[in-house]
Amino acid sequence: MKRLLLAIFVSSLFFAGCAAEKAQQASQVVKPEVKQYVVDQIKQGKEEGEIDKQFFVNEIQAKKPSNVQIIDVRTPFEFAAGHFEGAQHIYINDIYKEKGCESVLSRIPKDKFVVFVCATGARAGEMWSGLKEDCKADMSKMYYLNANVVYQGIGKAQVK
Repeated sequence: MKRLLLAIFVSSLFFAGCAAEKAQQASQVVKPEVKQYVVDQIKQGKEEGEIDKQFFVNEIQAKKPSNVQIIDVRTPFEFAAGHFEGAQHIYINDIYKEKGCESVLSRIPKDKFVVFVCATGARAGEMWSGLKEDCKADMSKMYYLNANVVYQGIGKAQVK
């Protein structure tokens, strides 16, 4: 009887060890990497620093490339009422504060293309120009959308 119990005990340890080994192997399964959409370049609009409106709608807004950051320069109230999905908020007036250039530039990603947006293109263009002229920023990856935009909630915006 003791031998039978010992045999059952040893067998259960063996099978438990096998199950644990299989569970560990299963947890080490590498999931395939999901490629994120990126753009190689930004299509220039008519004016310096301006992004082409159709390119913005078709490539940036629709496909949401991981290497593009939309920055909304409208008031905090306007931003809270609605903005592009994934947009970051940097209020246009921040650039005019003491040490405004440093403050604004420190919040802009260096490893992505940046597109400034507002409701009409005026404030977005003002932010772009201010960074170029007053802050002497590297503008090689920064653009602005010169278009009317209707914001209909968070993540919902229509470019006109």
